[in-house]
Amino acid sequence: VPVPEGCPRILKNASEELMAPRLSVMDVTPTTSEALSPKQPLHVIVCGAGPGGLLCAINLLRRNIDGQPPRFTVELLDGGEDFGALDAAGLQRKRSWMIGLAWPGLRAIRRVPGLYEGYVSKVGVQVRRLALYLGSRKILSSSGEANTDAENYLVDRNFIVHALARYLNETFGASKQLTVRYQTKVQYVDADARRVLTRERDGTEAYRPYDLLVGADGVRSAVRAALVANHRDFQCAVSDIFERFKAVLIELPEGVEDECMHVFPSCMPAMNGIGLVAEGGRINISIGHRCHAPCDDALRSDDASVVAAYLRQHFKAIPLPYDEVAAKWVAQPWNSTTMVHCSAYHSERLRIALLGDAAHATSPSIGMGMNHALGDAAALDDLIDAHADDIPRALAAYSAARVKEGHALTDMADLIQSYDGAQNLLMTLRQVGRSVLHSLLPSHVAPEPYLAIANGMKLSTAYAELERMGRIQAIRATNAAIKKRHFAQATGMLPPPPAARPLRRALAALIVAAVSIGCAMLIMGKGGPLPPPLPPPLPPPVKRFLGVF
Repeated sequence: VPVPEGCPRILKNASEELMAPRLSVMDVTPTTSEALSPKQPLHVIVCGAGPGGLLCAINLLRRNIDGQPPRFTVELLDGGEDFGALDAAGLQRKRSWMIGLAWPGLRAIRRVPGLYEGYVSKVGVQVRRLALYLGSRKILSSSGEANTDAENYLVDRNFIVHALARYLNETFGASKQLTVRYQTKVQYVDADARRVLTRERDGTEAYRPYDLLVGADGVRSAVRAALVANHRDFQCAVSDIFERFKAVLIELPEGVEDECMHVFPSCMPAMNGIGLVAEGGRINISIGHRCHAPCDDALRSDDASVVAAYLRQHFKAIPLPYDEVAAKWVAQPWNSTTMVHCSAYHSERLRIALLGDAAHATSPSIGMGMNHALGDAAALDDLIDAHADDIPRALAAYSAARVKEGHALTDMADLIQSYDGAQNLLMTLRQVGRSVLHSLLPSHVAPEPYLAIANGMKLSTAYAELERMGRIQAIRATNAAIKKRHFAQATGMLPPPPAARPLRRALAALIVAAVSIGCAMLIMGKGGPLPPPLPPPLPPPVKRFLGVF
């Protein structure tokens, strides 16, 4: 009787092979029979065709080896359309938010040969300079070099989706291991049966089984809801970023640098802004305010002429086509984004993994949200490899590696500045002082953490340093109190705040300007080599000023 296919044998020579005992069907127990049968591929459903979900699908399919039985099949589900099928004109109609790709996202993309060079590099702008505007005065500095941890690449979020989806279609579109279902929403996860209920655009519903379910389906994740429903120890918090902003895309004004990131601190009363250059000689300008410090009424007007007159009077950083900007300004609502905190990013029992906004949606203040969604996909792939396709062990290792980074991301982005002007000014002076002393005494003074993450420091490491300084705790307490008071006043639990007096408002504007300039200078700085985690102690007066405890 021939040896069943797949039976492992280690034989030294041909005579040993002839004398080797043969297994008959009767000798094989059910358990052994199952082990000796051809291994079935693991079927993975990826919910969400955003950057993280698409890169996850690409990574899984790349694990299959030509000429060998497939290890993974992938079913990609998304309620929208296939951005990879859009032509140039169609893609322009799908513009969303400009974002900055930094080292976590670029590393994750460059793990896939040809993905950056052939696809992603075609849809964005390499940043070579940074411009800080103090009123109408401009200060230019160079940006990080390409292929370094300080590199910056500006791109529209949906253009990244287009690039990744096009790579997926062109590389794996003809593969039997990939099934793509756009216009298909996940309604419910039947965790006990390991299947998802989907509904297509025409109303057709179907249950789709899975061996592994990846939730990359955004802040309102249906996959995450399954963890909430099935794990009493799973904790999840969804909250607002406490900011409101608008963004307009215009042609790059004459004299304004391309391949440049433009920072507009205190560009108008109670308002800060940033300009991200886009492909095709355009710039996306975002300007916003915090909820407890609203902008002037003119910017809330529905009359474009009122907004245009206000911009002419107050926005001095760069020349604008004021009427065009005002028309686009009044045509859109005030925007906000959402933060998500989860206590775990997986369930071994349910065979579920969360990544991207489903796990750790964040404020855009430090520009790392999409970067870490891509980093999640890369980390999951690395851990599946490290654990030899043992999914339960890989999922546990994934949460252990990524939860601390995700929480550090959302907290550092949310607590980058205090909502209290006086405290913010003190913190900014400490940040600037630390950066100056680090440049003079790098072996004695650790770098400013927010600057160090731009040069490759892990977020969890930077967070631990901020905690050691006491900065995170102080800002968290202040901001939480202000948010709570704002909610109480907005809902009528407390009377509304008194109108700001002109002198007090002017002083507040000066503080905001000083703080914004200081933070912008930190963002634009170039950090040196990272020092040891625990530098030698400083004299007590210096420690008190820098907040090193």
